[in-house]
Amino acid sequence: MKEKSLSAQLCVVGGGIAGIAAAVTAARNGVKTVLVQDRNVLGGNASSEIRMWIRGACTQFPQYREGGIIEELALDNMHYNPTLNFSLWDAVLYNKVVAEKNLTLLLGTTCIGAKKEKDKILFIEAWQLNSYIKYRIEADYFADCSGDSVLSEFTDAHVMQGREGRAEYGEEMAPEHGDSGTMGNSCLMQLRRAEKAQRHIPFPFEREIPASLYKNRMQLENPELERENFWWVETGGTKDTVYEAADINRTLVSDIMSVWTGIEKKNPDLKWELDWVGFLQGKRESRRYRGDYVLNANDILEGRDFLDGIAYGGWTMDDHDPRGMYADRPNVNYYFKKPYAVPYRCIYSENIGNLFFAGRNISVTHMALSSTRVMATCGMLGQAVGAAVAVAAKYALSPREVGGHIEEVQRILADGDSFLPWKVRKTSAAMRAARCNVDGVLPRMTDSIERAVGENDPVVTLKPSETLRFTFPKTYCKGIRIVFDSDFARSETKDIMLSFFPMQCFNAAGEMRMDTPSSLVRDFGVAWKGVSGKKEEKIFGNFQRLVVIPVGEKIEEISFCGLASHGGGDIRLYSLDIIE
Repeated sequence: MKEKSLSAQLCVVGGGIAGIAAAVTAARNGVKTVLVQDRNVLGGNASSEIRMWIRGACTQFPQYREGGIIEELALDNMHYNPTLNFSLWDAVLYNKVVAEKNLTLLLGTTCIGAKKEKDKILFIEAWQLNSYIKYRIEADYFADCSGDSVLSEFTDAHVMQGREGRAEYGEEMAPEHGDSGTMGNSCLMQLRRAEKAQRHIPFPFEREIPASLYKNRMQLENPELERENFWWVETGGTKDTVYEAADINRTLVSDIMSVWTGIEKKNPDLKWELDWVGFLQGKRESRRYRGDYVLNANDILEGRDFLDGIAYGGWTMDDHDPRGMYADRPNVNYYFKKPYAVPYRCIYSENIGNLFFAGRNISVTHMALSSTRVMATCGMLGQAVGAAVAVAAKYALSPREVGGHIEEVQRILADGDSFLPWKVRKTSAAMRAARCNVDGVLPRMTDSIERAVGENDPVVTLKPSETLRFTFPKTYCKGIRIVFDSDFARSETKDIMLSFFPMQCFNAAGEMRMDTPSSLVRDFGVAWKGVSGKKEEKIFGNFQRLVVIPVGEKIEEISFCGLASHGGGDIRLYSLDIIE
């Protein structure tokens, strides 16, 4: 057996949306990072292997669409994959990770052990299937973004599993007594239209599923399939979704194929055919770590703010019955009036001194998990972990001690365009002292929310080739930070499902397309005057909302000139600032 050792400041276990966001954010902030993913593609439940679309707060609260890494991925997908092909989506995620110089990616690599001394993890062991290499990965900090809290298998990290009783956290909608039930798993399938009726020949492993199980989800005669991804073919919540995962998966593969057989049997003239079937189940719930705070349903229903808030949620409390589609009422939604904050204390372990976590395994009750588990929220949590690790590494702090520097963590998140509804990003001292050649620009950009929220939209609108010039006292500039308008409202998107996130998850008819927003600036130039003279950089073909141009010297003037947007209209700018 060949063995290899790696050493890093951060080791992230799990390459779903949360793990990607954690690893990329840490790496961008100078943290040497290793990302370990047990599959050969990234994305977890959002990958081509499972094909669940990314969802978050904007389904209930459109103005609170998640920014940061989540918005970057959305814009990447519109640019590289406008027809929303799932294999190209895998490539979008892969590209986001391998682009980071401080980040080492290990695909097809499963965590199989860990060594702990006192209250800290020293290293993990991992097995890479296709190379037969056993890795030993040492790190100062570890982030478990596996969903299943895999590092709890090899440490005594405190975890929670199942449903809390009603009295434990005062959650009125919780069961009267706690139990081991969880939300179940699903295998998805995709359909495509056919020119004539197609008949799927049943496999011997299929079984007949009673039509009564469909009654709360769809009609068997004349089914409406245009928006159907069959997420409700769900089971496993009455079993252990970790240790009995293989048995659950076997049942789901049979169930999903059997459902399609049943639909075709009732509709022999149906002009749809089976295009893709998932053989890897998507999990909603398994084990959750216990942190210094356990977010509960009351926090969510009240829309609570926290001084140490590092992310927010807005998906309904969407609680699935452990019996899945075998329950009379497979899921119940509990609505609330505004987004809620997730405190920093929910993303690190209460008893392991160098363990972070992000995703569906954070420190929440079962009821709270029914909202926080969706992937856009998980991506925000991952970005928060990456920012927290950057602060921890900078000052040699434990995760708990980072809580004393929470404003710095929040600043890193704001600089990375991860919007927090209860905070505005504070503009640099130099730009607050600047003078601008166009009246009214600086007040709109200074300490701005950098997006439209309700009636408040601080966007600066310019004509193509119009120049903004800022002068200020000479100051060191690490980089010039620019934020454009990527149309968070998705006003050009006619399909409501795609407006939530540009992923196709219901049929493979080839009819859907989502291009870069027309409001986004495509071509522009930036010039600055510093100690080494005047420099200029022109960028053509931009497709991102947040752009950072490296500088690395003292400067006293910046000029910006927008040349063209993707739609050929005005130049829309939310922020131009220096990173000190």
